[in-house]
Amino acid sequence: MDEHGYGRTPLREALLALQRDGLVEIFPRKGMRITPFTEKSINDVYQLRKLLEPAVMSSYVSMYSKSDLLDFARRFRETSISDIVEHYELDIAFHTFLVSIAENETMSRIHAELMSHVFRLAMYALVTGASHPEQNNPEHLAVVEALLRENEQEAKDALIFHINHSLIVSLNAVRERNEDTSA
Repeated sequence: MDEHGYGRTPLREALLALQRDGLVEIFPRKGMRITPFTEKSINDVYQLRKLLEPAVMSSYVSMYSKSDLLDFARRFRETSISDIVEHYELDIAFHTFLVSIAENETMSRIHAELMSHVFRLAMYALVTGASHPEQNNPEHLAVVEALLRENEQEAKDALIFHINHSLIVSLNAVRERNEDTSA
C-alpha cells in the first residue's frame, strides 16, 4: 500500500472481490490465502462449462460470424506455443466468443468468472508440468471447422472433447501436486 500509494479501502475492496470470485479465502483476524485447488472445485468449474458452452453454441450454431471464425482459425495457427500467456488469452477469447453470441450479460459474467478459474488452472498445470498446450490449438480448430460447416453435433462433440481434455489436465496437475507434497 505504501509503495503504490493505495489506501486500505481500495485494497480491502479488491480482496473482497477476489473472495467473491472464489480466488482468495479470508479468515477474519487470522489472515488470508489463495484458494487452493481441489478435485471438487475443478470438477465444479468444468461441469458448469460443459453445461453452458455447448448449449449456447448448439443454440446459435448458424449465427456465428464466418469472418470471426476464420480469424480465430488463423490466430490458432499463428500463435506460438512459446508465448504461453498469449496462447491462453487466445483460448479464453475464443471460449468467450462462443458464449457472447447469446448476448446475455448475466451468462457472460458467470462465464468470465469460470474462465478466470480456467486461466489460473492452466497456469498451475504448466508449472506442475501436467499441461501440454500444443494440443489445444488442433482441438480449437476442430470446433472452428465444425462451426464453419454449421455442423452442430460435430461442433458440440469437438467442444466437449476439448473441455474434457482441459479437465483431465487440471485434475492431473492437482493430483501430481498432492502426490509431491505427501511424499
